[in-house]
Amino acid sequence: MKRFFIPLLVTVMFSLSSQAQQIHRCYTDQILEQLSIQNPDEFKAIKAERAKILQYNQQFSNASNKVAQYRIPVVFHVLHAGEAVGLGSNLDSMQLYSQIQVLNEDFNRFNPDSGNTPNVFKSIAGSMDIEFIMAAVDPNGNPTSGITRHNYGQISNTGTIDNSIKPATTWDANLYFNIWIADMDNGILGYATLPGTNPNRDGVVLDYRYVGSSTTNNFPGASPYNRGRTGTHEVGHYLGLLHTFQGGCSGNNASNCGFQGDDICDTPPTFSANYGCITGTNQNTCTEVPNDNPDMPMNYMDYVNDACMNLFTDGQVDLMESTLNTSRAGLLTSPGIQEVFTFEGQIIDKNTGLGVDAAKVIFITDDYEIELEANSGGYFTSNAFIEANYNIYAGKWGYMTENYATNQLIDKNTPNIIISIEDGIYYDDFIMDFGWSVSGNATAGIWERGVPVEATFNGDVTQPNFDIASDFGQKSWVTGNTAGNAGANDVDDGTMILFSPVFDLSGMNAPVLSYARWFYNGGGNGTPPPALDDELTIRITNGTDNVVLEIVDADELNTNQWKDRSFNLNDYLAPTDNMRLYVETSDFAIAGHIVDAAFDGFKVEDSDPTAIEQTEIINGLRIYPNPSSGYFHIDIATIKDVRSLEIYSVTGQLIYSESNLSKGLNKIDVSELEAGMYIVKVNAAKKVFQDNLILH
Repeated sequence: MKRFFIPLLVTVMFSLSSQAQQIHRCYTDQILEQLSIQNPDEFKAIKAERAKILQYNQQFSNASNKVAQYRIPVVFHVLHAGEAVGLGSNLDSMQLYSQIQVLNEDFNRFNPDSGNTPNVFKSIAGSMDIEFIMAAVDPNGNPTSGITRHNYGQISNTGTIDNSIKPATTWDANLYFNIWIADMDNGILGYATLPGTNPNRDGVVLDYRYVGSSTTNNFPGASPYNRGRTGTHEVGHYLGLLHTFQGGCSGNNASNCGFQGDDICDTPPTFSANYGCITGTNQNTCTEVPNDNPDMPMNYMDYVNDACMNLFTDGQVDLMESTLNTSRAGLLTSPGIQEVFTFEGQIIDKNTGLGVDAAKVIFITDDYEIELEANSGGYFTSNAFIEANYNIYAGKWGYMTENYATNQLIDKNTPNIIISIEDGIYYDDFIMDFGWSVSGNATAGIWERGVPVEATFNGDVTQPNFDIASDFGQKSWVTGNTAGNAGANDVDDGTMILFSPVFDLSGMNAPVLSYARWFYNGGGNGTPPPALDDELTIRITNGTDNVVLEIVDADELNTNQWKDRSFNLNDYLAPTDNMRLYVETSDFAIAGHIVDAAFDGFKVEDSDPTAIEQTEIINGLRIYPNPSSGYFHIDIATIKDVRSLEIYSVTGQLIYSESNLSKGLNKIDVSELEAGMYIVKVNAAKKVFQDNLILH
């Protein structure tokens, strides 16, 4: 490829005498010119990427390589100055949808003005079979409108957008097509990045005045650029197209048209950009051999008014498809284009069959996780579920985590699921967030829940790159969970404390606590290094007594590996309903020691299961009046450890729930319930009391 970009000031900048401000119809070439000076390596990478696209394009087979339809997930990043949505640059969703409509019309040649294409060009007018859609799922697997909004004030400097705003707001450019909307107030209508650009800056920028079409929703765009064709033009660049006037009259014969000018043979070379409105075929600024054609100013990659543009060519479509099959291929498998659907289920107690309030369920793939929390009836719902194969786990603090399914396909036809979990066991492998907390005064090395990543010091592994094998998932708690040199984020100059939620062991006969821990202490400043004096301390409290279970220090060999530990808690303190576990790691001195720790596989269960009462269903409650109308009284004075009162329909649907109950007589308002029969349940420790209630 002899020529990539041309002297820019000659062909790209222009001033309209009717406008006081200089208008830059497209600023893409200037951005590239700046890049060639400021970052020549990236500029070379863009040229190299284009060479790959052109090579692919030469081998492209329309019959064998086209996909049925290209679907592109778009995210609009609306940059505003605090205006309300719909005012100024803070465009409302309808105007953004209008731009999507324009793109889909123009790229598929559904545009209403396609009939204006001169007859000489109609046979080569291209249709791409592409659909631009608003991203439905964000990079974290959450539902999205495909619109983000950021208050950055008025922006007139493209450098600020490219170097500061884009990196702070972009979604993964390999998976999403990022479009920024801004009030640039400097005459720039828009600009784009070509394939091969740094992903932190990759995408299209449009001035808000030129977004969407005034013909579809009467948006007050700035005439004559009010039909959304600035977006069409810049998206063409994003998909690999150059200006039709790129290189002037170079590439004017069959032997060089594929690698000179705009690198496309069915777009006639044009000496310079065209402005205003040129609709006919009388203009011919370059001579082609062997077949000479008039200029094509109505091509979307020229500079005429929006109303006077109406086509891409077949050759341009082929090049854009080649881009999508190479440099932009990640867009075609983005989670943003996946169909989303509503998926529901319930988490129930294995013994009682009742829904478990605030239980959690997590759906895990190789790429993302979806964690949901159940309501008071144990029901969970996601309105933006994605078809995939999932590993599914459910649990709650005070319950055993259940591995419901492994590699199970869930799609829009999958029926609701019911997951049973077992009460009476405190278990946490940290696959879900059950509410552990962190405190401390160290300057670095905070406890983090996540997939551990390896850190090293002088060849020693100070931090694991895996969790324990005996639990679910891959997460654990790790201090300063950062890969690389341990000294960059280990515990420094203080203590970091990880502590559990409160757990109730008052009903256990012989509770046994087990967990796995990791600790590393090494290094130090000075010759020889000062003695190792840092520790990992694990202690437990019952609300009154505070007992140290173990202190791990350098005297213990091979601590930098997962070590399983187990304790009969009756040997240390009296179990109560107010237990907590504390995991403290400390860097005591300023001697520069490396301190890293990890914790996983927490579990407390009764070592004498025969002493655990099974949940007992007891019929009969003191309810009056019954039948009743509007309200009833219920006496629970003789029921110990009452947790909640629930009212169910005869079909098993939870209608009412109350956990704030007095120890004696309670008045329950049921005035909003319809007449009929209901089931009243009082949930207590290992017992459920129930009776029928009739409402008039």
